[in-house]
Amino acid sequence: MNIHVKEVTKEFGAKKALDQLSVTFEEDKIYGLLGRNGAGKTTLMQCTTVDGLFDRRKRRKDTCLRN
Repeated sequence: MNIHVKEVTKEFGAKKALDQLSVTFEEDKIYGLLGRNGAGKTTLMQCTTVDGLFDRRKRRKDTCLRN
């Protein structure tokens, strides 16, 4: 099973942590995320979880948005 992230944007106030990011994580491969503090590494991983992508009960302010 592959994980596809397509055109995801996440903002914290005026700062964009993710700006229309698209990436595919393929099965049976190991990936590493490198970047400075505040580059969006943790934000990307949080957005790949079901809770990060949507909340069925209501829209949350911390939801990762797809353009």
